[in-house]
Amino acid sequence: MKLLDVENKVPAVKMGGPSKYNNTFDTKALSDIIILAGKLKAFDCFTWTHSINVANYAYTLANIFDLSSEELNNVYIGALLHDIGKTQIPEVLLKKTSKLTSSEWKIMKTHPRAGVDLLRHSNHLMKSKISDIILHHHERFDGKGYPDSLAGDEIPLAAKIVTVADSFDAMTSKRHYRNPLDKKTAANQILTNAGRQFDPQIALRFVEFIMTDEKLHSPPNQLKKLSGI
Repeated sequence: MKLLDVENKVPAVKMGGPSKYNNTFDTKALSDIIILAGKLKAFDCFTWTHSINVANYAYTLANIFDLSSEELNNVYIGALLHDIGKTQIPEVLLKKTSKLTSSEWKIMKTHPRAGVDLLRHSNHLMKSKISDIILHHHERFDGKGYPDSLAGDEIPLAAKIVTVADSFDAMTSKRHYRNPLDKKTAANQILTNAGRQFDPQIALRFVEFIMTDEKLHSPPNQLKKLSGI
């Protein structure tokens, strides 16, 4: 795969017009989502900002794959809450600037299951595909991810979409342990790891979109308001 030959700059997360879908969302489920999103924002503003970016990237990518309105909503919410389990991880590990030890890494890898545990009070969120996104966003296409070592089509499509969005935003954001990568370098990393970390088709479609510097799709208003809680 080759990177598109376009201007090399890191894009702002720009929002375009609404998606082709703009349906309403269940009131009780929305209340549960607001509670969880508020918990994540209160825990760590950096993780919250990252989660908003991932949700916008993932929602846009999901539109490219022509998913249903329900699937699009689930992708946005699952991406927004993908790191909710980190609220159960000691802050000292999340902000550590040096490499994690093997025991610390073992603790860090519990956050997907911890995230699903936080959803268990909500029947809607557990019955939807949202919990699958939270549980499987660190699986790898080659089966070397966690927590279940799923591979290829064993990994839910929505989770594979969020994995790409999550990785791209992580690479292009400043972290405690490194400076951000530029847009072109990050996109190259996505393509280099297609077929290993990422689903090849999803990786290619994401890079094709992101390198054109087009605006991201805007979710339905009920969901868009979540980023401003």
